[in-house]
Amino acid sequence: MTVLTTERLVVRDWTAEPGDLARIYDIYSRAEVVRWLGAAPGLPPTDPSGATERIAAWPPNARSWTPAVSAER
Repeated sequence: MTVLTTERLVVRDWTAEPGDLARIYDIYSRAEVVRWLGAAPGLPPTDPSGATERIAAWPPNARSWTPAVSAER
C-alpha cells in the first residue's frame, strides 16, 4: 500500500518482493543499525530468506514503511 507520494518519492509498506527482502536483510544484518531500531527479536538473518521471518514477526498494528524512488521522473 502506498502511504505518500511526491514527485520524486514514494513511501509504501514493505512487501515480500525480492527487492524489499534484500533491503530488510541488509538492514537487520547490521548490528550498528539494528541497535537503533529497538527490540529486534531473534538472531540477525543469515540470508535474505530470513527477511520473510522478520516481516512475519512484526506486530500487525506496527507500521513500517520503505522509501522508494518514484518512477514518474
